[in-house]
Formats: sequence, structure tokens, C-alpha cells
Amino acid sequence: ITKPMNYENFAHAIRQLGLFLSVMQVPEAE
Repeated sequence: ITKPMNYENFAHAIRQLGLFLSVMQVPEAE
């Protein structure tokens, strides 16, 4: 059983999404 090559793309997408969410969670006004 071989790992699907899409896993690497999936992991990359998750990292990008996490980065995006971390940026969006920054409060504009404290």
C-alpha cells in the first residue's frame, strides 16, 4: 500500500490555511 501523493499537497494546503487563519485572527483593534 503506497501513500497517495495528494497527501503532500493536502498537508501544504493545511499549512497555508493555518497561516491564513492565524493572520485573520489578529485583532485589528484591541
